Amino acid sequence: MANVVNTVLHRLSLPSMMLMSRLSLRTKLFTMSALLVFPSLLLVGFLLQRIQADISTADNELAGVKISSHLMSIMLETQKHRGQLNLQFAGSDMATVLGATRKELTQQLDEFADLHARHPQFALAAPWAPLQTELRGLANGTVAENSAASLAQHTLLISKILDYCAYAGEQTGLLLDPEAATYFLMDAATIKVPAWIENIAILRGTGAGHIKAGTLAPEQKAEMISRVNALQISSKAVSDLTGALQRSGESMPSSATLAFDASRQFIELARTDLFGATVSGDASVYFASGSAAIAKAVAAQKELIARLSSLLQQRANEQRAHRDAIVLLLVTAFCATLYLLWGFYHSFMLALHAVRKSAVAVASGDLTQQIHIHGKDELAETGNILESMNLNLSGLVANVRTNASMVSQLGQSLAAGIGDLSMRTEQQASSLEQT
Repeated sequence: MANVVNTVLHRLSLPSMMLMSRLSLRTKLFTMSALLVFPSLLLVGFLLQRIQADISTADNELAGVKISSHLMSIMLETQKHRGQLNLQFAGSDMATVLGATRKELTQQLDEFADLHARHPQFALAAPWAPLQTELRGLANGTVAENSAASLAQHTLLISKILDYCAYAGEQTGLLLDPEAATYFLMDAATIKVPAWIENIAILRGTGAGHIKAGTLAPEQKAEMISRVNALQISSKAVSDLTGALQRSGESMPSSATLAFDASRQFIELARTDLFGATVSGDASVYFASGSAAIAKAVAAQKELIARLSSLLQQRANEQRAHRDAIVLLLVTAFCATLYLLWGFYHSFMLALHAVRKSAVAVASGDLTQQIHIHGKDELAETGNILESMNLNLSGLVANVRTNASMVSQLGQSLAAGIGDLSMRTEQQASSLEQT
């Protein structure tokens, strides 16, 4: 089994081995470094892009909170204008307060236009233009001729404001918030509470007009009963979010309790003044009670918006800190990796050049070349072994040369002895001949 695995692995690695065998060592090292570094850079870029997208989402949602908050101010002024105009149709002198409300509405519209200019990325100006024209007409005194038409005109405008608020929430991503706590806060502050406030405002304006007129037809009474029921339903819708907020780690602000109490008191006042045998009560007191309930609901809404903005800002700050920490860590790791890779390449190539230089010197017959490689890796061990081999080979050659010299000297002595022996032999032969 092991042989089969080894055979398969060998065959699979053959193309790679053939490719690597055709490349220089320098090219191999640079290629492997690039294959290590570039995918890491791509992964880092993707990660940073995701983090930046999350930061942009939080920033866009913060902008959405500002836009929604400003729209609520415009809606409140429109509701106030509706109620005051209703009282005027019923016979009250509301010219002064209507002028102040229209001036405030104009100012709110101007500020909202500036807010659009600061956030062109959401493309909210074009859908807002027709509604803005209608609201500016209202601020300039272009109103319906009677109470019923005025109520329908204002209610339609407020409905359009709420629809536009939902559209702005979609464009800024506020309605699509991914976290439970911020989502429920958004739902309460920009959807549930505005609907609750609108029901209070409608009951305030229409009820005050009926009280001022002193009459209430049966169909009008049925309409007022339905408005009271609508107010109770919208108030309960806000109250029902208390459990969801608690489960997500948040809580309904304490001002909401005061708003619920004020709403219930206003409902009781409406029943007392409008649903008796005859219409009774003071229209100004009734209107003030409704205004107080709206003010407390707005106070609760502001607390919800403030908490929502705080959480979104905290999320954006945490994501920025996370991004900066990752960038710092990755830059440090990248620089350290490049530094270590360069150190490895430099030390490896120097050691390899030293080994190659020594091998060339030995091949040319120079056994005096020494290899100095500092380290404990395999290449350093190989260099040390080659240096030991050079020293041993040099010693062996020295011994051979010494022995050769000794043999040469011995040969010369032997030749001299043979020469002396030959001379003595010749002398003895000459003496023998003479004898």
